[in-house]
Amino acid sequence: MVSKKSKKKQDKVQVDIVADANLLPDQRYYLQKDKVVSFSQKSRQFEFRRIAEKSIELINPQFEKLGWDTEHDIMNFFIVGGEIDVFIKGTS
Repeated sequence: MVSKKSKKKQDKVQVDIVADANLLPDQRYYLQKDKVVSFSQKSRQFEFRRIAEKSIELINPQFEKLGWDTEHDIMNFFIVGGEIDVFIKGTS
């Protein structure tokens, strides 16, 4: 299990999909004996089913960018009422 703090450090995460092979036809498959044929308590029976896996990369919705936001226009700091106001020390 991944902690909440470490989830916020990566902007993208790698996840594995495990599904029936017919849902991932382009992937290699392996056999797993877990398909229930009979729920009888005396003679419970299972069959094989094909399972495939695939890794995908997702954008992490919990990612928090660290540091200051440096995307700004410094000239907006000086604009007051649509005109540029610059104050120079020692002048009036």
